[in-house]
Amino acid sequence: MASAIKSVWKEARHLLCKWHVFKDAPSKLGALYKKGSAFRKLFHKIINDMLTIDEFERAWAYMLKLFDIEDNEYLKNLYDKKEKWAKCYFRDCFCARMSSTQRSESANHMLKRFVPRNCSMNIFVLQFNKLLFDRNSAEDQAEFKTKIVDDVRERAWPIEEHAAKFYTAAVYGLFRKEINKATRYFAIEKIKDKEYDVVHAQAHKKLPWNREKLTVVISNGGEKYDCECGLYQHFGVLCGHVLRVMNQLGVCEIPKYHINKRWTRSARDVLPGELKSYQQETLCINSMTYRHTYLYINAIKVVNDGNRDLGAFGVVAKGIKKIQKELQIYFKSKEASGAKTCAKPMVMQNNYYTTESDVGVDSGTETEDARNFNSYGAAGSSAGMSDSELLKIRAPSFNRPAGRPRQNRIKGALDYFDKKKPAKNSKSDKDGKKRKIRCGGCNVFGHSENNCKKKHVDIYSEIPEF
Repeated sequence: MASAIKSVWKEARHLLCKWHVFKDAPSKLGALYKKGSAFRKLFHKIINDMLTIDEFERAWAYMLKLFDIEDNEYLKNLYDKKEKWAKCYFRDCFCARMSSTQRSESANHMLKRFVPRNCSMNIFVLQFNKLLFDRNSAEDQAEFKTKIVDDVRERAWPIEEHAAKFYTAAVYGLFRKEINKATRYFAIEKIKDKEYDVVHAQAHKKLPWNREKLTVVISNGGEKYDCECGLYQHFGVLCGHVLRVMNQLGVCEIPKYHINKRWTRSARDVLPGELKSYQQETLCINSMTYRHTYLYINAIKVVNDGNRDLGAFGVVAKGIKKIQKELQIYFKSKEASGAKTCAKPMVMQNNYYTTESDVGVDSGTETEDARNFNSYGAAGSSAGMSDSELLKIRAPSFNRPAGRPRQNRIKGALDYFDKKKPAKNSKSDKDGKKRKIRCGGCNVFGHSENNCKKKHVDIYSEIPEF
């Protein structure tokens, strides 16, 4: 794969999925990698933090020496492939903060949540529609959070206020983390308005392999900021070092060069050709679904209004005939100019619109090309059928069997796990067997004290004394 990618996509960067690289760490490292261990925390920090190359080399050597694992073969193999998974070696490559195949894996996991294995086609369609509804609901919720993002500012930095206007809620949350990091630094001027050293305010508390300062270079008259950490090139969001310098220089807005449209509220405008109709700059009329819905709803309104009385019916009938004639002229002009339309030219027959393939062209018969071509995209055994033949196809008749229909609805988890348990009988023991009754008077099983025959009743006990 590596050689094929190098020969076909010469400008592409071939990286390894981080999950596949480190999936064997628990078995190879054993107790050293157990949850909550000091090694695991340091190991993940080296892997996930945005470090420079010299920081990574020092951190790796520090980790091996600290835990005395210089001879570990698994770590040696990882180090030999470091250019394929360590962020510092491809920090100039935009990865949208992803270092694994999580995009495709997430889609597979999401589909498996809704669609069971070995399901039938009709159940697949039903469950897939539920998946679409769930994703649309999540998107609507994210849009709602984005609309109220202005109310969650933590400080009065002008840059943070400007970022809240165009970033989505999720990206704005990540941006605020960089703002929080920026408060831990202070900038030292090396070349005025061109180069600054950003130093950590508490450098003595950092790990020995961490750099105490990073350099930020300003170019293009203050429109471009480059930091040694490379977070913007890798993620698309400015790092805390650059934000510290911008705040010190009194910059109130993020330069346009550093606003990645992928993370903004208008990110939907960047869509492939087949989804152009969903762009904000594009009119809704370019969407076939929108056109059909608009015409259908308004046509139903006209039908209801025209059916009130004979006068209204005449007005609607005249209007329909006029529209049909205008459409016929329109399609003929399209044919003459050679322009393509979304549907076949319409012709009049018995005051109704039909396509030429339905009624035949002039002679009433279909041509050979019409017989071998259909405009509905039919495939398989129906690929060679004409439009008129396809329109004649009807669903097979369904004969309902005698008797009560079976309940074949799709059962959810609650149908299996939330069934009401039968109430326990208070007169039963733990095993469910009926408990024997014992008399409290004679201490004999089989009857109660109320119906005990040996019960002694003192008839004189209720006679009052005088």
